[in-house]
Amino acid sequence: MKKRLLSLLLCLVLVVSLFPAAAYAEGEGTIAPVEGAAGADAPGGPSDEPDPDAGSIALAKEPGEEPTDPSGDPEEPAEEPVDGDAPDAPEDDIEALPPEGDELEPANVKCGKNVNWTFYSGSGDLVIYGSGPMYDYSSSSSVPWFEYSSQIKTVEIRQGVTSIGNFAFYSCYNLTSVTIPAGVTSIGNYAFRGCSRLTSVEIPEGVTSIGNYAFQYCSKLTSVEIPASVTSIGDDAFRDCSGLTAVYIEDLSAWCAISFSNAYSNPLVYAHELYLKGTAVTELVIPEGVTSIGNYAFSGCSSLTSVTIPGSVTSIGNDAFRNCSGLAAVYIEDLSAWCAISFSSTYSNPLVYAHELHLKGTAVTELVIPGSVTSIGTYAFYGCSSLISVEIPEGVTSI
Repeated sequence: MKKRLLSLLLCLVLVVSLFPAAAYAEGEGTIAPVEGAAGADAPGGPSDEPDPDAGSIALAKEPGEEPTDPSGDPEEPAEEPVDGDAPDAPEDDIEALPPEGDELEPANVKCGKNVNWTFYSGSGDLVIYGSGPMYDYSSSSSVPWFEYSSQIKTVEIRQGVTSIGNFAFYSCYNLTSVTIPAGVTSIGNYAFRGCSRLTSVEIPEGVTSIGNYAFQYCSKLTSVEIPASVTSIGDDAFRDCSGLTAVYIEDLSAWCAISFSNAYSNPLVYAHELYLKGTAVTELVIPEGVTSIGNYAFSGCSSLTSVTIPGSVTSIGNDAFRNCSGLAAVYIEDLSAWCAISFSSTYSNPLVYAHELHLKGTAVTELVIPGSVTSIGTYAFYGCSSLISVEIPEGVTSI
């Protein structure tokens, strides 16, 4: 009897000891270590390294059941980016990114000894920065941003750059605006030639020269501002700028002193209207003290209705008033001084269009040359059809 009782107790112990294994077979398929059990990371306990000699237990799965990742829930597969889409940036980095689609092109080639460039392909912005002059290039294809020329929409030249090189933006036909800072002293040959979508340009004080063909074929250019610092404008600088309607200046004396290489150097050939300090000039008054009016100075300025020439003027350049077809009167204060002016051509004399000379506010019909005059200059009264008589003193030795 005692032996049977002992056998039953041993069987009960065996059943109880087998219970966790049965529960495991019906559970999630993972065995969680019992906290505090021997070998569960207890100090001095058995190593966690697997025993190479130990066997493994394969747990039975129900038919059709997917294997379970022993580390937990399976991860979703990473979504492949669609071509052209950039992966989302972390929120902390969003502020540092350029605008969407805006790629920063590295400035691998300088455009001046100390001048660099950067082109933003997304926005079409070309930025020129650094110090000193830009390089002068021998052709449009030699500029470092030539491959982007059709993509350039705006040009920003930053403070410190002192010149715009030859061919710098030649045929950037999508260029619509340009920023030129104070400190730039020259605009090179062909610099903006063929920029057919450029609508306006403000040339800052400090620029002294505008090169040959600098703005040729800028057909949508509607206005240009020329500072008093400009002393020369090259051949055909504004040729075929057929969209021009206004030229803005601040200093009329400085304008008269500009050396225009030819008629198409002067934007008035197309604009026809000159603005002085923001006001359209119709009655042109040359300042006292001006001694010379340069070649082509007012050529094409058909909005002029009258011009006043002071006694200080001694010479008027070639075609200075050509195509000033709106002129109706020329005003002078000193007839002797007028007779002494050196007119370079017939179109140097505004009387060619005005036909009427006013001396001290009175229209001259009966012209009396002063007794002190010894010479009457070439073209002095050319076109003055309002005269009905002329009196020339004995002292005149040449006409």
